[in-house]
Amino acid sequence: MSGQAGLSLLESHFEYSYLENSRKSVRSEHYESYWAGKRSYFDGVLAASIPAFKQLASDLEAAKIPIVAIDPSLNIGEKPSSTRHEIEIPGDRGNTFFRFDTKSELTAEQLMTLKKRVALLDFSKLDEAWQAAGNPEAKPDEFVKAVSAAKVYPKYALGVFLIRGMRKEVAEGMRTKVRNILTKISTSIEKEMETKIASGKIWVDPKQLVSFEQKFGSDFRLKLDEQNPGKSVFNPYGPLHDDVGRRTSAQVGMMVATVLFLTKDSKWIENSPFGKNTAEFETWFREAVNRP
Repeated sequence: MSGQAGLSLLESHFEYSYLENSRKSVRSEHYESYWAGKRSYFDGVLAASIPAFKQLASDLEAAKIPIVAIDPSLNIGEKPSSTRHEIEIPGDRGNTFFRFDTKSELTAEQLMTLKKRVALLDFSKLDEAWQAAGNPEAKPDEFVKAVSAAKVYPKYALGVFLIRGMRKEVAEGMRTKVRNILTKISTSIEKEMETKIASGKIWVDPKQLVSFEQKFGSDFRLKLDEQNPGKSVFNPYGPLHDDVGRRTSAQVGMMVATVLFLTKDSKWIENSPFGKNTAEFETWFREAVNRP
């Protein structure tokens, strides 16, 4: 098995990432341990570099470079190129990337200042500083791997996930933004969803639908609020259906929105007459959650 190692860290005003130039081939029995070691290494370097990341934001503000806070409802490339900036720092082992937005187009002088400042945070330089410090490990709760918010309805539930590595304090600010976006999406789709469920224009039998409380009992909130995407019942990158329910996901800027239907029966009927609604429902959901 093979793969390419890299990392991504979302700060409140920029996104930092690094990608190794080479791919690594690993025997299948060693695959998990190898990548666990890589993740531990990357987390250690990032944790030791937190003061440098914080200093960057202060320095850019002092230099009057008008960077703005990250809006997770917008993806990289969705803003005009004059205010969307991506700086790549090529390296022998891998390339470092910075991505951020500014309120206005930068002058040539501002852009030069920006490039010089971010060059100090080339991953290879951070790695050297980390090794000089004795390769300290990151604390177990140093970083949050994702934040999510969910809303439950009588016959379905909606979840929104921002799947990025973040410092805990950054995650708290992003969590508020994700909740606000969840509110906007749910308000936008709920009337149409009620109509679709009532008329059977979904890909499951409306008569089989049950609530979160019916499916999971009085502690259903624990299932609803799970932050780890891989453990969540919404499982935005998981199967379309399993013994939990049936789901449709759509990209919303940097986030993933997932609608989940729960049913009485854990076994899905093959060749269900409602299957013909799948493509139409998925198209509607993608368009609905991305309305301005």
